[in-house]
Amino acid sequence: MSPSVGSIFEIAHSTYTEGRAEFVTERGDSGSSTLESVSTTTDELPPGLTVIPDFITEEEEKRLLVVVDEGQWDETIRRRVQHFGHAFNYASLRAEDADLKCEAIMPAYTEELVRRIRTNSVDEARDFEPDQLTINEYTPGVGIAFHVDTHSAFEGPIVILSIAGGIVLEFRKSEGDKEERALPLWLPRRSLAVMGGESRFGWVHGIAGRKTDRVGPDGKLVERQRRISLTFRQMKNSPCHCEWPSLCDTQNPQSLVLPSRVGDSHSEQSG
Repeated sequence: MSPSVGSIFEIAHSTYTEGRAEFVTERGDSGSSTLESVSTTTDELPPGLTVIPDFITEEEEKRLLVVVDEGQWDETIRRRVQHFGHAFNYASLRAEDADLKCEAIMPAYTEELVRRIRTNSVDEARDFEPDQLTINEYTPGVGIAFHVDTHSAFEGPIVILSIAGGIVLEFRKSEGDKEERALPLWLPRRSLAVMGGESRFGWVHGIAGRKTDRVGPDGKLVERQRRISLTFRQMKNSPCHCEWPSLCDTQNPQSLVLPSRVGDSHSEQSG
């Protein structure tokens, strides 16, 4: 029996105190990754990015997984997805409802979660009013191409909750034709990532299509598990005149070309 909407999240939840973001970096020429440092400051994070560990409890995660898996999965792309509010079009990188499978309203079980995001995360999310949710299922070996969420389609921030499993999410700053080295970041299960400001508009992000990640002080090889991500966005649909024109579809329409892949051939198209 699935939990009731009101019983998924505990109403009383401790306020967020500064968390620890775990970074991994490439090890030599092997192509593998290992933990370099654990940071309690924002110095190493892409500006505007905050990662909050243990944003939900283990029990809340279990209940959330039950209701997510009872939803209707769309299997038209390599990974299974669910869309709410507006459907995300993986060809145009926009939210477009025509001929796409989508629930018209946001699911009731996210109401308390969104309230917690506003009150217990970061200042940039205080007025966050998401009206689009994409739930992605990532099985081992499936990744996402480097991409930026379309500037003119969505406001900032973009908020991602990871449940069931953790994963290494890679960030790369892009300025014109210059692409800097990727910055890998470990997102543990039950963590919340808030991408605002420069990290939202001036960096691309993606996931390598592999079945293992290296994490921890000793670069422990960890097999990937099934991971579910809940990505919350707020619709915009107006021209963007931001400070990062190289990735802005209003100022640079060429930025909407299909993004480069991350890792091997198992990487999935962006989303």
